Amino acid sequence: MTDLPRPSQAELSREFADTVTACAPLSAHTSLDVPAGQVWVRAGSLLASGQRLAMIAAHRDGATVGGPWLRVVYVFTSGPPARVTELHVRIRPGRPFIPTLAGLSASAALFEADIAGAHGVVFCDPPPHGPLPAGLAHASARRRKVPRSRHGDLDELRRDPGLLAARISTGTDTPVGHTLAYVMAVEDACGRPVTREVARRRAVLLELERMHSHLTDLGTLVQLAGHHALHAQALRLRERLLRLNHLASGHRLLRGSVTLGGAVPLDGLDPAVVHSLAGYLAEFAADALNNARLRARLNGVAVLTATRARDLGILGFIARASGVDNDTRRTHPFTTHDDRTADCGPVNDQGDALARFCVRARELLTSAAIVADLTRTADTSPTGWPRTTTPTSATCGVGIVEGWRGAIVCRIELDARGTLTRLVTVDPSYLNATVTAAVDDTVASRDQTLARRSLHTLTEGYDL
Repeated sequence: MTDLPRPSQAELSREFADTVTACAPLSAHTSLDVPAGQVWVRAGSLLASGQRLAMIAAHRDGATVGGPWLRVVYVFTSGPPARVTELHVRIRPGRPFIPTLAGLSASAALFEADIAGAHGVVFCDPPPHGPLPAGLAHASARRRKVPRSRHGDLDELRRDPGLLAARISTGTDTPVGHTLAYVMAVEDACGRPVTREVARRRAVLLELERMHSHLTDLGTLVQLAGHHALHAQALRLRERLLRLNHLASGHRLLRGSVTLGGAVPLDGLDPAVVHSLAGYLAEFAADALNNARLRARLNGVAVLTATRARDLGILGFIARASGVDNDTRRTHPFTTHDDRTADCGPVNDQGDALARFCVRARELLTSAAIVADLTRTADTSPTGWPRTTTPTSATCGVGIVEGWRGAIVCRIELDARGTLTRLVTVDPSYLNATVTAAVDDTVASRDQTLARRSLHTLTEGYDL
């Protein structure tokens, strides 16, 4: 894999020092129309100010002479305080040229490769620099568009965002995370914030999903390392977690638990049961982390350095285990449990399978503590939006959620009638898929399966 020479954060700050202030976001959600010739400078200024390129999406807008105009939308995020900045670049029909950002961001290279293939956009060299090195290899990954349903009419899905949320929920192994990102994007577009009680319920559901997902992989890792007793212990606890999910939401995988403007009541959650289960999870984590043979087996496998993780734009627990502190629960919080998520920072910069195991075990216990805290004051009254809720004009919204793999970003556009016209979701696996190629050269053949499960970049069953 040939890498592009990308500047460090300090080099970006020096190069774009004159434009950082001018391009600073004006509010929590800022949208700016930018000529194609200025996108490189604008984007570089936002990156230099510490923002992250979360998404590049392309849309065709209406019929014009020569064909529809192509609109490329760049979404940058930062926090705290939580901010979203969008750059909209309109390209004339027949002249699909725009400067590439691949020299500034590895994530941009992935998005641009997909847009070039789907829309024929030519990403050319930026004016300030010479030709970029050839041979950029990018991981193939998929992103979710508005789904073409085999069981219903697409127009019906577009008219009923709640139905689309349910369809998204059943299409991934992160139903709470993806559905929550989508409904938060709709709520952002409609200007309808939810109550603190709804936010608390959603936080509980998100942490329950994180708990059973992390525990599943931790159990698989100890099995691959040859510790079958610990694996059996993990399976027993996972079954208890899935039963707890069913009591809380009516579904073992929590599908259908998040709705527009609301969430399920969680009246089946008993704080005493949650507290007891948290104790068993702590016992499992201690047994695993204190096992010298397990630590020796995971130590030094699939090392990803902090510099490499930053260069590739890696998200979630993989980045945190390499010393890169990124957690959307802190940068874009939607409820008040920041004191707990402060414990989810990187434990070290070792970046190997052992570090990732430690990070996920720590997040498992932190999630259990968050659930125990938030279930003590939960309100069981029903919530939700009236079906007649629509925006007053064409608008857009962005939802950002820390799923169990990392940050999930969803951007939607609604017309004046409230009809969904655009939907793009970026799953962390899309950006993290490059990590496998980055560490493959350092992984022995006998450790390949262990390394891939530790990184968890597999995307079977996704349509992202």
